[in-house]
Amino acid sequence: NHQSHYEQWGELRGTLHVEGHDDQTLYLQCVRDHSFGRRDWRSFHRYIIHFIYLESGTCVQVGVVCQPNLMSHVKIGYVSYANGDIVSVSDVNLNLWELAEEVKDPPPFWTFSFEADGQTYVVRATRGTVPVWYHHDDRGGKVT
Repeated sequence: NHQSHYEQWGELRGTLHVEGHDDQTLYLQCVRDHSFGRRDWRSFHRYIIHFIYLESGTCVQVGVVCQPNLMSHVKIGYVSYANGDIVSVSDVNLNLWELAEEVKDPPPFWTFSFEADGQTYVVRATRGTVPVWYHHDDRGGKVT
């Protein structure tokens, strides 16, 4: 019943070629979030995780998780500076129950703050398309 998990930040580079259009060179900042082992997605009520890349090269992962049988409101995250230093997030001002608890889709934007390394960061998050996928044969775990 053990699960291992890691996140690896990086960059995807390539050229997009569409017939009849000029080629476009792409440089996309990204993160690979990989887990292996058993994870029962049905045990999660809700969670919101933000992956943030800043032009300075700083990477941030910050969020909150509600897994009722284990924890009702855990605040998680870290800041990884361009020089390689990594610090833990010490507080997150984001409540799951205040953000789209009873609606189909998340709102088009929301604001929250978090603290790390003695600094307060304010984030205004915006969303685009809301992809939906399911986990388990019975579709018991839904992610949007």
